[in-house]
Amino acid sequence: MKKYILLLVLGIMAIIGTAFADETEKNDDSDCMAINEQLNLDSLGENFWVDADNASLIARYHIGSIIAISKESDGWSWGINLSDPISMYDFSGKTSAYFFQITDSADYLQGYVIIGANIMVAPVVEFATTGDFCPYNVMRKMNADTLLYNGGYGYYIQDGDRIYDVSCDGSINELSDDEKDRIVNNGFFYEEHSKEWEAWKKILEEWTGGSNPPSSGMCINPYNYESGFSGHIEHDVTSYNNTYKTSSSFSGYTNHCAPIAATNIMIYWYNRNPATYGCLRKYADPTWGATFLQYRSLMQTTSSTGTLNSKLAPSYNTYLYDAGVPAVSTFVSNPTWTQIKAELYANRPIHIVLMASGGGGHSVVGLGYIRFAYSNGTFSNYIRIADGYQSSPTVFVHTISGHAALHIAKVVI
Repeated sequence: MKKYILLLVLGIMAIIGTAFADETEKNDDSDCMAINEQLNLDSLGENFWVDADNASLIARYHIGSIIAISKESDGWSWGINLSDPISMYDFSGKTSAYFFQITDSADYLQGYVIIGANIMVAPVVEFATTGDFCPYNVMRKMNADTLLYNGGYGYYIQDGDRIYDVSCDGSINELSDDEKDRIVNNGFFYEEHSKEWEAWKKILEEWTGGSNPPSSGMCINPYNYESGFSGHIEHDVTSYNNTYKTSSSFSGYTNHCAPIAATNIMIYWYNRNPATYGCLRKYADPTWGATFLQYRSLMQTTSSTGTLNSKLAPSYNTYLYDAGVPAVSTFVSNPTWTQIKAELYANRPIHIVLMASGGGGHSVVGLGYIRFAYSNGTFSNYIRIADGYQSSPTVFVHTISGHAALHIAKVVI
């Protein structure tokens, strides 16, 4: 299994607002203090420790940074889920690291990340962008109790009083009492990570903000969730600010967000140039009800199942052809930011499908974006949308947070 050791500490930490805690109550022994003095890390504080919540934050932003800088993380590009932290312990019973399993929206494994819990361990011990963590997989099969991490690549499984050494191929070897005593006497396998910890500490002390998109993914003002950015760009399609239809505009229907989004794209083009695109309002119906019903029919939308993504592009192509408007629509699964931006810069609204982790999704119309740039080369992107719930396009959706995946149907008119 391919593993990576994190070297880009400054790049990853540049988007974290707060990450560490001093667990003086949990770790009141003298070991950590002696290590601080030995490494001249007094600035880190006595008993410097990372708690589980902050380890989760580090893991999330580490994943985000790898997505931004590496082409080897394709499985992380859309819709990953991070497990709750699983504590790993050294042989004295202290927390030494936290293990996180990573899955995609279909619950397939997409690697893992291990975050150090104190200054004796690297901030990011190791991670993989595919597959499972062998010791954890073996522990589950054994129905054992605890993962042990004694520094370096010293992973063990504890099951009651028994402790097993785990090889990378999954084979295990129970430690004898003499072997356990030897490991305890030798102490924790310490490696030099003081520069990394000092860098993290310094950035945390100086950092006053970062990217913290809403958990729902949607907001009115993205600037409330971004700070400390080095620059930003805003762009909206021409004449985006229209009155759009919502789910309450057409009574008696449910799961009808896709034909509503299609109707709103027709409304956009109609208002942009009524002389050219007046034909998009079917039967010249001022309520747009005829347009909505035609799209609902073309998309084969039902109240029980909604609309299949495969029906979107063909429905646009049929409707626009029948209206006499030269156009072509294509569906793009998991588009890149470049593909999204290209449509919006061409002043073409896009049909967006926000997929839910448990299945299903919600269709909206993309009308613009705000892109925040950070000094470490990462970005945080929000798309202005007509969300189908309110008539004004004042809502933004983050391209990653709040949904399992994002797809688009391009409508090139």
